[in-house]
Amino acid sequence: SDNIKALEYFQLARSQYEAIGYKSNAALLTGNIGLVYMNLSDYEKAFECFTSALEILEDLGNKHRAAKNLGNLGNLYANEKYEGYNDEKAEELLINALTMFEEIGSKKEQYELHKPLADIYKKRKRWEEFSYHIEKYIEIRDEVQTEKARKEAGMIEQRRLAAERDKDIAIVKAAAEAKLNTTTQLLH
Repeated sequence: SDNIKALEYFQLARSQYEAIGYKSNAALLTGNIGLVYMNLSDYEKAFECFTSALEILEDLGNKHRAAKNLGNLGNLYANEKYEGYNDEKAEELLINALTMFEEIGSKKEQYELHKPLADIYKKRKRWEEFSYHIEKYIEIRDEVQTEKARKEAGMIEQRRLAAERDKDIAIVKAAAEAKLNTTTQLLH
């Protein structure tokens, strides 16, 4: 399966990064391995990976990646299939990760955390908090997607302008070649 292949590649890459002392990249891959284990429903291994990655990234001062793994742990605790399911622990971890992402301004990760928080509050019938987080989820998701669409539109416009410029250059070259050929023919 794709998860098994991903696991093999991530583990190989992680061991290579560890061998050359690239702790941050090794920790990133450890977190990715945790996500694969989560997809495979091996929640204990996912927990070990997220915890290990979080510890290393906090030691390295990598706030963004640490927050990612904190959020991953929160999502793990929010998963009812996980033996360690604990929605209070999930709430705490997700809020801490969300706070970190707000501090560093990572919008995409913010909206990704508002959704599981909304789900937790919905289960608990805490409608005010549910409403707040689902609205933030929608608001920030739309903002991120609008910005992404704006960037993509800008890239398309740049490509169009470049193609237009290339066409103009080709026309000028062709005209210059035609003029040169005409001049050459007249001189011979």
